[in-house]
Amino acid sequence: MKILLILYVIFLSSCIGPIKELERQIEDVYFNSSLDETPNPLPQNIENQINIETSWALSDLNLSNEPNLLFKENTIFLVQKNGNFLKIDSITGKKIFEKKLDIEVSLGLFGNKKDEFLFFIDKSNYLNKIDSSGVFLWRIKLKKTVLVHPAFYKDQILIKYKNNDIESFDTNNGNSTWSYNRQNPPLSINLQSPFIIADDLIYTGYPGGKVIILDAINGTFLTELSLARGSGVTDIERANDVSGRITIIGGSLIAASYNGEIVSFDRRSGKKNWNRKISSYFGTFSDSVNLFLIHQNDSIYNFDFKTGKTLWKFDDLLNRKLSEIVIIGDNLFVVDYLGIIYSIDINEGIFSAMKSPDGSVDGLLDFGDTDHVINGINRTKLYKYEDSLFVLFNNSKLFKLSINE
Repeated sequence: MKILLILYVIFLSSCIGPIKELERQIEDVYFNSSLDETPNPLPQNIENQINIETSWALSDLNLSNEPNLLFKENTIFLVQKNGNFLKIDSITGKKIFEKKLDIEVSLGLFGNKKDEFLFFIDKSNYLNKIDSSGVFLWRIKLKKTVLVHPAFYKDQILIKYKNNDIESFDTNNGNSTWSYNRQNPPLSINLQSPFIIADDLIYTGYPGGKVIILDAINGTFLTELSLARGSGVTDIERANDVSGRITIIGGSLIAASYNGEIVSFDRRSGKKNWNRKISSYFGTFSDSVNLFLIHQNDSIYNFDFKTGKTLWKFDDLLNRKLSEIVIIGDNLFVVDYLGIIYSIDINEGIFSAMKSPDGSVDGLLDFGDTDHVINGINRTKLYKYEDSLFVLFNNSKLFKLSINE
């Protein structure tokens, strides 16, 4: 059977147009990773088409296992694992303010961009609210562990627990306002889909190939959208979580599952517009025009979000354990397991630059003994603020990169 498939793909490779698209889709299903998953060698002789310069770097930050940077008015807010609260000038990298909170941190900071208040979760599983000077306003005990960053809707902070239950708290006083609970499949991967909120609706991915839609005001369950069911003999083979980001472009909602497919739904009717057999940990990314996805084997796709057709496929970084995508201008940026940054031209689907933050590949992160690749998933954090790219490696090193196209 496999020989016939290979011959079929070879035959199709001589064709163009729709046949070429069918060939790509067959490759996605049957040849989606190399047998030994050996990373592609580092690209050679890339002529940078854009200029990427390291503006400043901070090291020994010692952030928590689930950190976050908060950007407001040219200031970066962060809290270290030991509870040290910092304000950093995003332009110069200089420390503006520092305060010891005397509490160990597990997740955060995060906040609503419209106000000055900040939130984090400590080691004792309390949700804490502080002001921009680090003064505690309230703290409440959470029911379960939290791994994914909360979202904000009006005066609510939305918490998604490790078991995928959701609870909303009033940001003014910390009172619980509503909760949503559902039973999970017997097995799911250790990566959760974040929230996306649009038109007073909450969308988030769930195990079992589901996207759940809730009323953002009161948490009422409205409906669920189903991607393809997982298939296979074992629970691992059948695991089919929507574990990554969900994208909304116009009237379309696009989601991808870890072990299944990418599906575009009509937001109003819930009907499927199109679907493709493809698997992704991180889900989908968009600049409101283009639709991007990183395959499990680290191929990067640009899809036509209206039809699902492949506009281009970039596979020069196979099995290099790429991070999530950040889009700046006409380029998308990813980081591999060594900490090397790549930019890819959105229009052409080709390399536009390659950059090591410290100027060389010596002393970069080692895939074998670092924390930024967890269970084969690269958790390096990329942030876009103004027209700059910020890269947080191993919860310890922070680089600001200036991008000049």
